[in-house]
Amino acid sequence: MKSIPRASVPVLALPLVLLLSCSREESASEQFVRAATARANTFQETLKGELMAALQKGGPKSAIEVCSQRAPAIATAASTDGLRVRRIGTRLRNAANAANERDRAILTELGARTEGHDAPHLFVGTGTEQSEPQFALYVPIRIAAACLTCHGDKTQLPPEVTAALQERYPADEATGYALSDLRGAVVIEQTAK
Repeated sequence: MKSIPRASVPVLALPLVLLLSCSREESASEQFVRAATARANTFQETLKGELMAALQKGGPKSAIEVCSQRAPAIATAASTDGLRVRRIGTRLRNAANAANERDRAILTELGARTEGHDAPHLFVGTGTEQSEPQFALYVPIRIAAACLTCHGDKTQLPPEVTAALQERYPADEATGYALSDLRGAVVIEQTAK
């Protein structure tokens, strides 16, 4: 049997070390971020698809209906496998989307970022309180051109939009945004399975 020269051992060990380091297990936070990012993307794509279809079919009034009725249903349907999906805003329109103290602090941090620097914010909790998730991912929502129809300058909104908002949300505060403003965030929280 032929022996391997000693000088070759470190060179042969290098691929093994690289293989072991590349195949390490994902940490709990990495697993959560991967799953939460996918869930947030699916939620946003589904909601955007329904909003755009409603806008094309029935105009802004139909889009308000989608945000009011379908968005919560889509979030509920996406809240599975130990992940809870919700939306929060920098200005309140729907009381069900009210931000808590932690949410407000993170929205302030996200709002200080400039457009194009919108990486999600990962919250890592202590897990000491049952009501606090161990992990939560905050994916920023920025105002796009289509959003301005219902969230833009209140004096510039079409009369039918103003009437529909007044009817559905009499205490609405979610107007006055400009293009690219931070509107809020999609929050994906880890829950008990």
